[in-house]
Amino acid sequence: MTKEERSSHSICTDVIKESYTNSSLKGPGGKRNVPYWWNQEISEKRKQYMITRRRYTKLRRRGDDEAESLRTKSTSGARKSYGN
Repeated sequence: MTKEERSSHSICTDVIKESYTNSSLKGPGGKRNVPYWWNQEISEKRKQYMITRRRYTKLRRRGDDEAESLRTKSTSGARKSYGN
C-alpha cells in the first residue's frame, strides 16, 4: 500500500467511524436514548411477546404439542390487537 492509499484508507475509516457514532442511539454517559416513536403500549406488548416467545421456544425444544397451539393463539391474538 502506498502512502497515498494509506491516507485515503485512514480518511475513509475515520468518516465511517464518525458516521456510526453519530447514528447510534446512545446519549451522554453511554446511556441509550429512547426513540421518539417508542411508548408504554409498545413496551408492554414487547414484554408480552418476549415472554410468549421464550415459552414457545422452550416447549418446541422439548417437543411438546402445546407449542404449535401456543404459536397459533399468540399470532391470532397479535393480529386482533393491531386491528388486522
